[in-house]
Amino acid sequence: PALDRSIAAADQFLTTASALLDADPPNRSSGHDLWEQSSQALTEYDQLYQLTSVALDRLLDARVSSLERRRTIVVLVTSVCVLLVIYLFIGFCLAVMRTVAQLDGASQRLLGGTADDVCIEVDTQDELGQVTRSFGSLAERLRTESISLRNSEHRLRVILDSAAYAMITTT
Repeated sequence: PALDRSIAAADQFLTTASALLDADPPNRSSGHDLWEQSSQALTEYDQLYQLTSVALDRLLDARVSSLERRRTIVVLVTSVCVLLVIYLFIGFCLAVMRTVAQLDGASQRLLGGTADDVCIEVDTQDELGQVTRSFGSLAERLRTESISLRNSEHRLRVILDSAAYAMITTT
């Protein structure tokens, strides 16, 4: 209704203005009618503005509230994702550090000559776990070779000790 009244008042004003411009000698009463109709059109436009501005303010407030809720949800979801990434990163770092510490301890024992007690627990299936298993295989092979070398050395000593005794008795 307010829109219809505003449009009707504007149409009436434009009709009067057109008639006044088309009239050959302008008359004073037509000017007064034009003034009245323009005032009426402006009053109707003002009423329309008052009605629509309130409705548009409510609509804008509703949209702003909706966007604020969405922003809050996005911030919460993003925060949860960031915390999850941090948690996973810390877990990954701790797992890598534990595996590297095991490798370091095993290599120190190997360098110290205690290859018999080198045992590395592998609980990962990634590349670092594969390296750790290879290191464990290398340590086992080194232990086996060390035992074999000690046995060979022992046999050689026995032979050399027996040979020295044999040389003494033959002279």
